[in-house]
Amino acid sequence: SSDLISIKAQIIGATVLTKISAGDLIPISSVSAADNAINQRFVPIAVAQTDLPLNLTRGDVIDLYAVPTRDSKVLAETQVIAEQVSVSEVFKESNLGQVSITVLLRSEQVLPLLQVISDAKVVIVKSI
Repeated sequence: SSDLISIKAQIIGATVLTKISAGDLIPISSVSAADNAINQRFVPIAVAQTDLPLNLTRGDVIDLYAVPTRDSKVLAETQVIAEQVSVSEVFKESNLGQVSITVLLRSEQVLPLLQVISDAKVVIVKSI
């Protein structure tokens, strides 16, 4: 199929845009050679241990949800902050019941995340 990368293509050094598992055929849309074109940022997030999957690891694809707390002033209802986000790092060491992770977001997703993160709890849902 013409929408798959040729076996002759040189993709070393390219950036993976979607999850690719071992043995998968690689769609052209899953890889980008232009680092600056995708405009992505590494963003650290502290999440309660009970609000993320226990087996979360680097390379997992997740969705981020903001859930209002009793004290929320900005957020009135649960909302999706970002979908199909790649996990860059997971720090298992817990600090007061929190787990720190680093996710890869598009630059336009960073500000909306930071605006709700102080007003709501973040729940991480792992894609299969």
